[in-house]
Amino acid sequence: MRCAFLLPMVAGTFAAAAGDAAPQDVRLGAPGRGELLYRSAGAPFKPYVKELCTPSGRNVLVDSPEDHVHHHGLMFAIGVGEVDFWGEEPPDQAGTIRAEGPGGSAAGAAAKGGWSLAEDLAWRAPDGTVLLHETRAIRVHQDPGVAPALVFWRSVLSPPAEEAAALWGRHYFGLGMRLLREMDDTATFLHSEGAAGPVYRGDERLTPGRWCAALGTSGGAPVTVALFDHPLNPRHPAAFFTMSAPFAYLSATLNLEQQPRLLAPGTALDLRFGVALFDGHATPEEIEAAYSRFTALEDPLRGRENVALAARGTTALASSEFGPDYSAGKAIDGRWRTRETDKWNSRANVTPHFLRLDLGEKRLIDAIVVRHEGALPVAGGFVFNTANFRLQRSDRPFGPWLDLAPPLRRNSDNVTAHHFQPVAARYVRLLIETGEQNGGNDYGRIAEIEIYAPAAPPK
Repeated sequence: MRCAFLLPMVAGTFAAAAGDAAPQDVRLGAPGRGELLYRSAGAPFKPYVKELCTPSGRNVLVDSPEDHVHHHGLMFAIGVGEVDFWGEEPPDQAGTIRAEGPGGSAAGAAAKGGWSLAEDLAWRAPDGTVLLHETRAIRVHQDPGVAPALVFWRSVLSPPAEEAAALWGRHYFGLGMRLLREMDDTATFLHSEGAAGPVYRGDERLTPGRWCAALGTSGGAPVTVALFDHPLNPRHPAAFFTMSAPFAYLSATLNLEQQPRLLAPGTALDLRFGVALFDGHATPEEIEAAYSRFTALEDPLRGRENVALAARGTTALASSEFGPDYSAGKAIDGRWRTRETDKWNSRANVTPHFLRLDLGEKRLIDAIVVRHEGALPVAGGFVFNTANFRLQRSDRPFGPWLDLAPPLRRNSDNVTAHHFQPVAARYVRLLIETGEQNGGNDYGRIAEIEIYAPAAPPK
């Protein structure tokens, strides 16, 4: 199926007012380089990508098929409170996602071969109550002569002022795409970690990983569409939902069915995803190269360097170690996703658990990323994510210790990113107060801890 867009490429500003009846579509990209059609306003329930094309112009999506009319191309939706924003039946009980007033949506040409769109969206219950705010940004990036085309999707979710938002989902909720009818019963899937995950039901599987790709045909020609999860996403690695029969679907989920997420007042959930579009059936190596390009281009820590790596001279000391395969040094070896034993694991019941890093000298730092047990691509690891902990600094190896960021309580994320004002520190300590999601405190488990400092200027 060839893409047949309704609008010329937008250059300037596009505004979508909430409640517009007529569909308002925005095209991002250039013919022959990968492009998409975004339905911003006029959709009854939510904005979405209606068409998504390979560099040769072959669309890979279907919108609102008769078997599941709420499947809209490439769409993002979850449950909030008691409202399901994914399904649309019955209509009087479905949530809606729409732009917040005039100027809530805009699109235009960007530098370096990219095209972008941004929207401020309100997630409303059937009675009109706002349950969630979203800032959404989508861009298409294509360097001349470089394939495949890349699409970047970012959603920043925050609750209304002074309120919390309870996020939940079914096993397929997240950023999902309904693939062409032509791919029904024939699509095959490639997974970043190799083998597919266990069967959930029927043909449906959930597979943790960095990326997942669907291989099929469009207009009889082979195509590949790959969906990327960003390594800084709080629920990374995503649990990828896949199915081929009776229809083809691919979704990057937040694992909200097994582990709901409470978004506290004044906080935000920052989610980044990518899509790569290939003509032909891509190999795992080609998809991995596109994933690496995606993470290099979409790097919120650009301009910083991880000074916690053992290769930089940092050393680690732990309150206890389960054994030589789980030493403190495993938390700073840079191999947090290679194998199950690439982590620090404490002995049981030796509390409080802590991991202390010596940077070798005072360094100016402003961000820390902690990868907990669930960051490993191992099924069920999320139940052992560190629940309650503090990040602290000191000029001396044994304190006194000062908190670098507010203590984190009731954490359920696989990856936690902590930003603070730049401060000079030699010693950084992760103090674990509750080590497991199930309320236990037998073990401390950390796959990797990364400490970021502004990169030194070139000499």
